[in-house]
Amino acid sequence: MLMLFSDWCIECRELVKTMTKFAAADSKAPFNVYGLLYSEDSPAGPQDDGKVLHAENEKYPAGTPTLEVPAQVVQTFGVADFPLGVVLDRTGTIRFIGVLPGDAFEEKGYISKVLERMFAKSASKGD
Repeated sequence: MLMLFSDWCIECRELVKTMTKFAAADSKAPFNVYGLLYSEDSPAGPQDDGKVLHAENEKYPAGTPTLEVPAQVVQTFGVADFPLGVVLDRTGTIRFIGVLPGDAFEEKGYISKVLERMFAKSASKGD
């Protein structure tokens, strides 16, 4: 499971915390979860003397399984909204790609349902 988000997305940064708890909830689970953070060099605004915010915003996912990626990744995936979730199976095939709701990593949230469907299909095939 990958979650791509920008450093300016407040909701995304908060979702990284629940993503981390979700991944740690069952250490025996056969999946990994990673955040993919990219930065945009956008000035904060005139009230902040035009400072670039991303250095401060990048501190939020500290202690989470989040990797910094180049902004070009956004164009590669054609992202129009955030956070973008990508669920891959063990062969690297994308099983889900789309914008994640705020409760995506809750106990019975969207990602749990995606994983249940994936594992049910996998078990029925004998994988």
